[in-house]
Amino acid sequence: MFIVKTIDSVSTCYSYDTTIVTPYAVDTTIRVLGKSIYCVGETLNTTYSLNPAITGTQWYWNGNPLPGATTNSYQPSSSGVYWATITQNGCADSTQATVFSIHPLPIAAFTIDKDVQCVTNNLFGFTNLTTVSDNAAINYLWQFSDGTTSPAASTTKTFATVGNFFVNLLATTVDGCTDNITKTVRTLINGKPDFSWDSICTNRSSWFKNLSNENGKRATAPQDLPPVGTGAVRGDGGPTTRIRDNRG
Repeated sequence: MFIVKTIDSVSTCYSYDTTIVTPYAVDTTIRVLGKSIYCVGETLNTTYSLNPAITGTQWYWNGNPLPGATTNSYQPSSSGVYWATITQNGCADSTQATVFSIHPLPIAAFTIDKDVQCVTNNLFGFTNLTTVSDNAAINYLWQFSDGTTSPAASTTKTFATVGNFFVNLLATTVDGCTDNITKTVRTLINGKPDFSWDSICTNRSSWFKNLSNENGKRATAPQDLPPVGTGAVRGDGGPTTRIRDNRG
């Protein structure tokens, strides 16, 4: 309430007048129904809404007015900053600003130094090549089919048994966007060298037969070779018969 007093400068007579001023508050709050952070590929279901008492609205995106966006609700569809100019009870104001983000997915990738190794002393090396276009920080989880895991960016792994093993890399950005990739490695049975021979006599050729075991299977049947010169040794490194003259 405001009171005004007037005084006549000659007669010093005075009078009062009273007026009541009622202020109206403009509600500048944006109510957010849904989440404000998404990943590429997700269904967008966020709605911004204003006080129903607001009678005039214009929505803005990154400082630019959105054509036709003049109702008290709006559904954002692109990353950026949203706000609105509003009119309530004849008073004009601007709402608070709110940020809406759609983040890219990481692209999970890795290489294997050697994907087939022997079961004895195997050590598989996995080099992480994951990327994300906005350079967001990424957390990693390596998952192996024997039940073990690793949170390292790149890692190594040894398998204790023979077989095929799945290796899965799960990449998750700080914004919660994920991607994964799975590859297979293999461990093999170690070859077991073995051979047999006939009687070894002075001044006579001796016959050696390769009985080596190759990855759980008997080696290819050896091929008999004719005797070679005195003191000679014949062999190609494969499953063949080796012959040697034994001189006293």
